[in-house]
Amino acid sequence: MIEEFEKGHMLAQAGYKCEYCKKLLTDTHFEFDHIWPRSRGGLTVVDNLAVSCRRCNENKRNHVEWIDPVTGSTYTIFNPHTMQWEDHFKQARNEIIGASPIGRATASILFHNTPQYLPPDLRWDKIEGVYENEPLYYFLNHMRYKRLRNDFGTLYKQLLGPMPCLDSTPEQMRVARFARDLLLLELYYTRSNIIDVTYGINYAQNVLIDKTLLPHERSELLNVLSILYQQRGTIHFDKGNIDKATQDQKVAFDLHRKAYPETLDNSYHDPNGIGRSLRAHTLKAKYYQIDIATAELKRLFEYIGDLDQFYASSHFCYLVDLILLNVSPPNSLIEYLYERISNILTKEGYGTIIDQAKLIILRRRWWVLHFITETDHKYDTLLADIKFWKQITMFNEIRELEGYIKRIHHHLNPTMMKDILSIVNIPASNR
Repeated sequence: MIEEFEKGHMLAQAGYKCEYCKKLLTDTHFEFDHIWPRSRGGLTVVDNLAVSCRRCNENKRNHVEWIDPVTGSTYTIFNPHTMQWEDHFKQARNEIIGASPIGRATASILFHNTPQYLPPDLRWDKIEGVYENEPLYYFLNHMRYKRLRNDFGTLYKQLLGPMPCLDSTPEQMRVARFARDLLLLELYYTRSNIIDVTYGINYAQNVLIDKTLLPHERSELLNVLSILYQQRGTIHFDKGNIDKATQDQKVAFDLHRKAYPETLDNSYHDPNGIGRSLRAHTLKAKYYQIDIATAELKRLFEYIGDLDQFYASSHFCYLVDLILLNVSPPNSLIEYLYERISNILTKEGYGTIIDQAKLIILRRRWWVLHFITETDHKYDTLLADIKFWKQITMFNEIRELEGYIKRIHHHLNPTMMKDILSIVNIPASNR
């Protein structure tokens, strides 16, 4: 029997990819393939398990060899534990194909030359108003796919370029422009450097001048602007510019209150209200070191305890922030929160493509609680996480984790602190 934590360790070691086709496992339904099938006596042990997507696992079934279509001979199916992937496969035209007899035999049964991925219909509620205009809808949908994949290479130019407007009504174009503006602003705060964040602040302030914005659109923009100010405040804080950080944090708090005036009234009457209130408390406390009373923290736990764990993932993030801002938070709350977040991450992995960033943000907090709570640390798993985050340019999460680790220095011995920070180290060009 493989422990859940060990499964997470194996997934991280595989780079969050199928070990056969290298598909990024952004679907919650990743599986573990028995390299030597159970029906043939294979054991359920780490050495006999490969991280696999559902397609490869189902296609492989209990086969251990297959026919190379070029030579007509039978070859052993690729073993990710004993063979080098690059020796047997290559990418061509967005497909994975065999580059050796073993690779061709494996591709013939496992891949069927299926494309590695296709941009899905993300069903973004911000573009429902253009659903009937297929070219415009799929343009925006594909742009969001690129944004969620942090594919910044062409996204910026495409967002600033012309949108397909054939047969578009004025209202459809208005909705499309608003969606494009949101994507641009998300791009600015995801990059998380001082130049992009400041440019995003200026861009959002210009968009807010638009008198055609609907009330809910204006609230959404104010919230994004609040996030941008918070991002810039964090950057200032990391660089030691405390006065600038405090000033930006105050603006972020005021904008959040303006977007959602009810956020600090403690009337947690709906799940969204809980999340907004938690974020408001965090914004208010972050640089002022304001303690949230233990009784209030416990009350927040009770409200969130009734919510679906995955739905409440962002709420748990804010709770971690509030606990770490507390001078002496109860150990019972830290342990309970660590257990709940561990359960979410075990169940969800890194989620679907839509929720991947959200779950990475949650995992960043999990690592902090892990180092406070546990004594046996999986440094190689942390290294795999950091490599993955760098790969998809989630540098802000790495920077935030570095800040958190420094904040909990009193929980760590100097050697542990040095080891963790050496793993979390960010290239200077991305700071």
